[in-house]
Amino acid sequence: MEEAFENLNLGLIVDDIVICGADDSEHDERLKAALERAREKILRELARADEYKWKPAHEKAFSKIKSALCSNLAYFDPKCENIEVKVDASKHGLGAVLAVDDNVVAFGSRSMSETKQQYSQIEKELLAVVFGCKHFHQYIYGRTVTITTDHKPLESILVKPVSKAPPRLQRMMLSIQPYSLKFVYRPGSEIPVVDTLSRWHTPDLDNENEKQVEVFVHTLFKNLPIANGIMEKIRNATCTELRKLSQTIL
Repeated sequence: MEEAFENLNLGLIVDDIVICGADDSEHDERLKAALERAREKILRELARADEYKWKPAHEKAFSKIKSALCSNLAYFDPKCENIEVKVDASKHGLGAVLAVDDNVVAFGSRSMSETKQQYSQIEKELLAVVFGCKHFHQYIYGRTVTITTDHKPLESILVKPVSKAPPRLQRMMLSIQPYSLKFVYRPGSEIPVVDTLSRWHTPDLDNENEKQVEVFVHTLFKNLPIANGIMEKIRNATCTELRKLSQTIL
């Protein structure tokens, strides 16, 4: 796609073409140039009505590509200073990629609940940042990390005081305060992997309520005064239950 439509001032995102202009005239000129280039490159064949048939040869090639991608992951070097987390949000999911010196270390994706699917796009994009930070917490906590996003408005909203942001954005901005982040904008065409992850995400949902309950329980455990004798009884009772559970499972 990039080779076919180079030098035409078009926005190319995977297999999507974005055509825009300062006014209607400029838009129409670019649209005309794009259509002429499509005819020149015989791209109309891509839109033929014939049903595409997935054959064993295609499955074999696809499996080979997946294997190559998974086996080409880099090792995480904690001494490396060029740590990057690429994030993106689609209509239904979130994607994140951890990279060191532009070499991929790990992938992450998840779906969004029906409620979060109703968020505005900037809220979804910031939610992707939160997801990326939490998903790769063990790699990035305590280090300066570059967050790469294809959503330009994030740069401006994140340099403003938290108090000036809408309440929902405030909560997300506060949740990433423990991290040292630098935000960089790159067009979606330059980060296609994370764009694909957000569209073809895993069905997993991040159970935030469960994590909040766990934090609450640990907070009570640390701060409420409990006599040593009572705590020992609790430990023994819990240990017995866990032993029975382990025997049942195994």
